[in-house]
Amino acid sequence: MRKVAVKLVLVASFVGLSFGNALALLDVDVAAGVWQQSLDGNICYKGDTLDAKNGLKLDQQLNPYVSARVNLPILPGLYFMYTPAGFSGSGTLSHNFTFGDTQFQANQWFDSKLVLNHYDVAFFYGIPLLNTATMGIMDAELGLNARFYDLETEITQGNLKRGIRTIIPVPMLYARLKIAPPVIDIIALETEGRGIVAGSNHVVSGVARLKVLVPAFPLLKLSLGYRYDSIKVDASDLAGVSVSTDMKASGPFAEVALEF
Repeated sequence: MRKVAVKLVLVASFVGLSFGNALALLDVDVAAGVWQQSLDGNICYKGDTLDAKNGLKLDQQLNPYVSARVNLPILPGLYFMYTPAGFSGSGTLSHNFTFGDTQFQANQWFDSKLVLNHYDVAFFYGIPLLNTATMGIMDAELGLNARFYDLETEITQGNLKRGIRTIIPVPMLYARLKIAPPVIDIIALETEGRGIVAGSNHVVSGVARLKVLVPAFPLLKLSLGYRYDSIKVDASDLAGVSVSTDMKASGPFAEVALEF
């Protein structure tokens, strides 16, 4: 019995030590920010192709977002991000237009809404030995990303309302590059890219970020950057999708992150 107890203690100690070492190797980054989104492009839902600014009268919006990134030993790292992207507008057009198989009248006030909320889940691996070869200056990651668009669009004119909500899953490639200048050790430059091109359809997303360490709080990082997203989806090419869109959202962002 004593031998069994000793073996159990040794196994528990080994598991505990291994778990502690694994936790020490984890690289965790949790962030929240705001993105000033300027929208450009057009959308078509069973009718006319409407311009985002001049047709739907959509204005730029300041939207929040959150992300979490975990770099795991041996296993692929995990990167999750949720980006709300909601736009609304109102106005009139000098001509009749069709949306959702319904005709809306000229010179009458209408309200419009477009939502392009999306979720990103990426699995990645770091490029081996790059950090060592560059003496800690560079880190890079490559992987696969799954993006899920929660797309909703709607137009209301008086008692008339037409709209649609649909989920569009998009498989994408993912890449990230981090550069930490050796002369100034409190800043880092980061770029991220996600994208796929399939025929006339594409989804592309790019981020450039300047990250600054707060010396008084070593776990805290403040960032400023710029993000560009482009989605082009042709309903005639994709089964189950009845909305065609060619939209670009871009603008600066500010971010607060905890890294540990």
